Amino acid sequence: MAKKKKSEMTTNIDENGTIEEIIKDLAKEINTSQGEKVAFVLGNQESPTEFTTWTSTGSLLLDYAISNKRNGGIPAGRIIEISGTPSSGKSLLAFEILKNAQRRGDIAVLLDAENSTSAELLQFLGLDSGKLLHMSPKNLEQMFMMLEDIIKKVHLLKKDGKDISVTAVVDSLAALPPKGELDGEYDDNSIGLGARKVSQAMRKITQMTGVEKVTLIIINQLRQKIGILYGDPNVCPYGSAIPFHSTVRLRLSSHGNVEDDDKNIIGIETMCKVIKNKCSIPFRKAEFNIMFNVGIDESEQLFDKLRISSDRKKLYCEYNEKKCHVVFKSGQWCKMIVIDCESEEVLLEETFRKKEFSKKIFNPYNNMILGLLEQACILRIGNDQDEEIQIDPESYMETQALADSILAD
Repeated sequence: MAKKKKSEMTTNIDENGTIEEIIKDLAKEINTSQGEKVAFVLGNQESPTEFTTWTSTGSLLLDYAISNKRNGGIPAGRIIEISGTPSSGKSLLAFEILKNAQRRGDIAVLLDAENSTSAELLQFLGLDSGKLLHMSPKNLEQMFMMLEDIIKKVHLLKKDGKDISVTAVVDSLAALPPKGELDGEYDDNSIGLGARKVSQAMRKITQMTGVEKVTLIIINQLRQKIGILYGDPNVCPYGSAIPFHSTVRLRLSSHGNVEDDDKNIIGIETMCKVIKNKCSIPFRKAEFNIMFNVGIDESEQLFDKLRISSDRKKLYCEYNEKKCHVVFKSGQWCKMIVIDCESEEVLLEETFRKKEFSKKIFNPYNNMILGLLEQACILRIGNDQDEEIQIDPESYMETQALADSILAD
């Protein structure tokens, strides 16, 4: 039987064709030869690498640190890892993201490996437990099979014409043992078993989540290697597969407690560092309070950010149809002063306590403050990046990532 001739690629571009036309023609020919759309021209909405939808983390400062844009947050359809020290707010941050995903219309899924979350707590934090799919995987393999089933179901629903998106939280990966470890004895040698299973599963899941725009948030624990004298001893369980496949990695650490007037602990002071970021500039950080009854509260940190930025450079706004610059001052009483750029006349002066910033300044002057935050938080090339990006010299992971980016340039 004669073999079928392989179709030859042709081009419709003449010798005077531009680079853009040649690239478009190449993408078209490759898609035709492969039988599916696998080649794209970057910069349009069709490309799978374009970040078109964002879910807020509940913290404006963290949203800017991740996406470097207004109305940002974590990118939809990507894998996000949240790790940190014990009691640093990992689950509370993930629930805050899940709540915002629900408000945007996503299907919320919680894979509760620790069996430690109650419906009352989720409702207390603002989630709609009646619209939350709660799952309890028993091992690693079952958790990944559950995720695969969800992604396949989303694919079928989209084929039926339903515009649907899913945000899933795994809480937490470290609590899930591999099936072989569960079936074996306590003294069986299972070193590396979980890492191999996770590595194998992530190679399959990553492609599927990206195509179907399923956001996967994986909560991981920080553990310490024994005998490490130099460098960062902290490591996440199950190898490097999760760090490798994650688009964004967040590392949380607790810096203290928040107390009320009666000295009752009502929250924690948290610092979140973006240790890996394929959306924007990495190694930025955000500080905020996680309150046990309301979620994230960062009004004082927002004021600090605006005050520091107004000291470094002028922050501009429009007030009473005049171009003005705004100055923030701190002390026993804090101040926001709006000054006319032309006449240097003070058009507005507000005095307030720092803890009253949200009630007296942020809410009444919402649009103006959001514009000022955009100027303070969005980094541009050559714009104070040395002051914003902080590398931990003792962290092998951060220094190696910085070295790789420099060598790539």
